[in-house]
Amino acid sequence: MREKRFKNTDWVVLLISLALFGIGLVALYSATFNSELYEFKKQIQWALISVPFLILVYFIDYKFITKFTPVFYLIFILLLVGVLFMKPIHRC
Repeated sequence: MREKRFKNTDWVVLLISLALFGIGLVALYSATFNSELYEFKKQIQWALISVPFLILVYFIDYKFITKFTPVFYLIFILLLVGVLFMKPIHRC
């Protein structure tokens, strides 16, 4: 099964995504070079947090996820409606 999963992976999309991520890091580094690189470090931190979740989701069978799509749909709709009742942050 593992070989089939890697065989069906769209490597072009994965490589383009990684290239865009790298370009974004270079742009963020150059934009924050004169400061303390706070935004750059934060971006690296979130990338290191999100990659394990990406790998975890990659190995979950999509048929398992489709069983729970109505529940996910309801949760996300409730979250979207909940945003309407939140106080604005910095007038946004």
